[in-house]
Formats: sequence, structure tokens, C-alpha cells
Amino acid sequence: MNTGPITKLQDIADRGFQACRGRMPVTGDRQLEVLFRNGEVSRFTYSAKQLRWSIENHPFDVVGYR
Repeated sequence: MNTGPITKLQDIADRGFQACRGRMPVTGDRQLEVLFRNGEVSRFTYSAKQLRWSIENHPFDVVGYR
């Protein structure tokens, strides 16, 4: 299992997520599981409009979704 902070785009793909690159994905109201920069996966699901998608170099920046 991959653990630890996300440092490369390949880290996101290796964990089975799609990179968001700092932009909200067009997913409608579909519930998403998200990957944070610190390597943690969300415990809950969220719609895209519930999250902050900008990249601010914070451990809880959303870097990937599925």
C-alpha cells in the first residue's frame, strides 16, 4: 500500500486516483472519494462543489479523486 505525501503526478495514478491539477472536475453531483496531498484518502465522499480545489501547498489540498 502506498503511504506518505504525494510528491509526483505518478503517485496519484499509482493509488488509483485521477489528478485534478487544482481545478474542480466536472462530475455533477456524483460523490467522490478524494486523495489529499498528505497521502490520506477521505473517510467520506463529497460532491465536487463541497471541496476547495485550489492548490495552496497545504497537507489537505485535494490532489486526486475517483
